[in-house]
Amino acid sequence: MAELDAASAAVVARRRAQGAAGEDLLGLLLRAVDSGDLAPEGLRDELVTMVIAGHETVASALTWTLHLLAQEQGAQRRVAEELDAVLGGGDERGGRAPAWEDLRALVRTRAAVEESLRLFPPAWVVSRRAVAEDVLDGVTVPAGTTAIISPWLLHRRPELFPDPEAYRPERFEEGLSRGARTAYTPFGAGPRLCIGRDFALVETTLVLAELLRGASVHPAPGARVRVDALVTMRPRDGLRLEVRPR
Repeated sequence: MAELDAASAAVVARRRAQGAAGEDLLGLLLRAVDSGDLAPEGLRDELVTMVIAGHETVASALTWTLHLLAQEQGAQRRVAEELDAVLGGGDERGGRAPAWEDLRALVRTRAAVEESLRLFPPAWVVSRRAVAEDVLDGVTVPAGTTAIISPWLLHRRPELFPDPEAYRPERFEEGLSRGARTAYTPFGAGPRLCIGRDFALVETTLVLAELLRGASVHPAPGARVRVDALVTMRPRDGLRLEVRPR
């Protein structure tokens, strides 16, 4: 943690020395500090949170998305067709690099990520403490009770997600039912929704587009995939894939 503190302090010092806050995340946070909306120590907390929470979870989401697309070549072809159409594919590099402005057009690419988050939510279990007594489905929940909620299980309820074990990104292209939208909680829900949700979806979608615009992924022969449900959900012993130019 001391190294992260020192690194974040150095980043802030370099930006301050430039004389302008900038228009990126750091710039927004610095302006919040200057206006008094954010305490100086809060700046450090936010930067460290973005590094820690925005690294392993996004890496996990990308890993599982590539695994699922390797297993479902039809879904991967649909993503590739979209990338070719949006980014001007067809050459050996798969067209130009994706940018923020392309996000609205990358519908299939984002759906591939969202469906992966349904099947393999990085935060596969979360807890909440009841601040007051409540009744849930006829069961009294005393104040102070800790409730354990598993998006992994919620996302596999067949009445909400038909054929729940299947990887079908088109669910998100077509639009989820109201019940499914409520149950879909890879980032939590309510006032304590993960603050990094939008950042994570943007980052994961653009990185996936960059990876697949000129390549395809396939299962590695003999590779065995086993799940480790630790703080985040990750493949035990890593994940082996074959990457081929397309």
